Amino acid sequence: MTKILVIPHRAIGDLIFQLPLIKSLSENSNLIIIAPSTTKADQLLEKYKNIEVKFFDFTDKKFLSKIKFFFNLKKFINTFNANEIYCLSATTWVLLPIIFSKPKKKFLYGFFHSKFKRNKFNSTKPSQITLDFINKNKIKKNNFQLSLDENNHKEIIKKYSYYKKPWIFLSIDSFHNAPNWSLENYKLIIEEAKKYFSTIFVNTLPKHHHLFDQLNINETNIVLTMKYDWRDIMSLINDSQIFIGNHSGPGHLADAMNIRSIIINNNTHKNELWSKKSSFLDNNSIYFNTWETNDNEIKNFIIDEFKKK
Repeated sequence: MTKILVIPHRAIGDLIFQLPLIKSLSENSNLIIIAPSTTKADQLLEKYKNIEVKFFDFTDKKFLSKIKFFFNLKKFINTFNANEIYCLSATTWVLLPIIFSKPKKKFLYGFFHSKFKRNKFNSTKPSQITLDFINKNKIKKNNFQLSLDENNHKEIIKKYSYYKKPWIFLSIDSFHNAPNWSLENYKLIIEEAKKYFSTIFVNTLPKHHHLFDQLNINETNIVLTMKYDWRDIMSLINDSQIFIGNHSGPGHLADAMNIRSIIINNNTHKNELWSKKSSFLDNNSIYFNTWETNDNEIKNFIIDEFKKK
């Protein structure tokens, strides 16, 4: 049996939050995932041999483009002759071509949401949306854990064997460019990390390279990873003792791989999605919001964590 999961959301975290559904759907069937290339789905899911990733352009459309999008996505879905199709999106223009596609069984989060329901959707933890969907459709429950293909991971790590351990990994920006923790705070954390870690990896998106200039980094044991392949970054995070970063994909990844993770969010919306209640997936991670915990408390907590290593 072939199943299709459509993930129109654009970021890495959006895919990681659907891991329980992805793992369950792929257990006894071939699963095709249709998603934007920015989710890095092909690399994140490398271990799952019965999952095929197909990239599709889901960028927001204007009215006339949405008509073209309707026919393109519908045609694309129909080429796979799947039995079932799943989608957790609450966006009508994404759901319409799915509804009119060939698969007989369609499992959708919702359709024609009222403004109230849409606001509720936007303030619900993404992980909870997945779990609610699984429960509603009586799908076998699974977990949020992600593991890498071991052989691939070992080959990649060999390339970086000259970096002394222990490692720490910091991610100082975010894909959505949400309000991030200040660079001054990261400067202090990097200075403290030098006392406890032999190699400090610091990551940002290539388009945010100016952030590195502001950090004024010149030590050889501080490694800037913005030009590294994403798959290499995955392995570097996996072998780090601790991850520190803003609320973004690398943090979700570290958390899913059970790396001790400290996530700092500087978001000022003060809604449920961004509060401490929206803690990450694993008990090995901790989530701070700067409107609930001040900077000094966060920095002191991190330094105390360093001392434990």
